[in-house]
Amino acid sequence: MERQPVIGLTCTLDEAQGHERVNCEYIDRIAAAGGTPILLSPVAGSREANEAMAQRYLQLIDGLLLTGGGDIHPRHYPTHDTTSEALALVDLVDEDRDWLELELARNARTSGTPTLGICRGCQIINVAAGGTMHADLLTDGLAEASHRQEPPYTACTHVVRYDAETHIALNCRRCSACTTPQQKNAAPAAAADAAPCSEPASTLCRSCAVATTNSMHHQCLATLGEGLAPVAWSEAITEGIYDPEHPFYLGVQWHPEYLDSQSAIFAAFVEACRS
Repeated sequence: MERQPVIGLTCTLDEAQGHERVNCEYIDRIAAAGGTPILLSPVAGSREANEAMAQRYLQLIDGLLLTGGGDIHPRHYPTHDTTSEALALVDLVDEDRDWLELELARNARTSGTPTLGICRGCQIINVAAGGTMHADLLTDGLAEASHRQEPPYTACTHVVRYDAETHIALNCRRCSACTTPQQKNAAPAAAADAAPCSEPASTLCRSCAVATTNSMHHQCLATLGEGLAPVAWSEAITEGIYDPEHPFYLGVQWHPEYLDSQSAIFAAFVEACRS
């Protein structure tokens, strides 16, 4: 029997129950794509203990999935604002998890380990590379409405515009406002004018494309970390990043694990882990 790639999934602390957990949607998507999911839990105690554990985990896995969850402590941003006002905007901080995931992200990048970051995981990828965060997108005036939808999370309430030449291009639609490829570092125009693409859904547009997704975040990326490039946007907010020099190092701000329409992300990720 062919060995299936082992994918490490990071855990979320359930403080009420006192245990670490991973939502079953992540597990199911990895298994359906042909991967073998295992759970990577932080250890209680110290930065050093979690950084050492990250090194041990990386010896076991072929790919890394940084899952969603609570906010990263602001001390990890280069512009670390740890005033009481800034700290009041963050929630569900787990410092053991921060240390573990930041070390995992940095070392997965340098070792070429395929990595997919979802929501918080996208933010971890950015902060691990020296990027910064907006503590709250509404407070900072970056959006007119909340990006944190209520359940069901299978509902697509959010429009994301993305660079259709990358591996996250799904359910292709042509942007009626864009007839030439976007500048790689420029946020495209608002997505309200997007018209259905005349091409089949399996065909990649060669200009700007849009997709409808869910959205469950209140923080967002500010400055991008060194070597990372933007690949998806909503309004003026960067919602997808990747390392163009890495075989597969991708972060998305939405939650594709809830959406059948986004299964190609997991298929591409697990395929990268095979090699």
